[in-house]
Amino acid sequence: MMLKPSRFPLKVQEKLSILRIRSELDDGSSTISYKIREAETQKIRYMVICGKREAESNKISIRKHRGRELGLLTVEKFAKVIREAE
Repeated sequence: MMLKPSRFPLKVQEKLSILRIRSELDDGSSTISYKIREAETQKIRYMVICGKREAESNKISIRKHRGRELGLLTVEKFAKVIREAE
């Protein structure tokens, strides 16, 4: 089932919460480039990008601090990556 892109981030945040992973949703009107820059300056360890492409594949795009991209992952696989990094 494909969700509308605007609802997809809410579902992702809900799944992360269920998996006991703290997250914060930025659904403001700023550009994605600006949001990534802001997250980098705040030293956010992982950024989850939930756009149209991600909603269509029912996966999330992960970007690690300092620009390293981890690619498209399921929420469950992302949770596993976080737990292994602890």
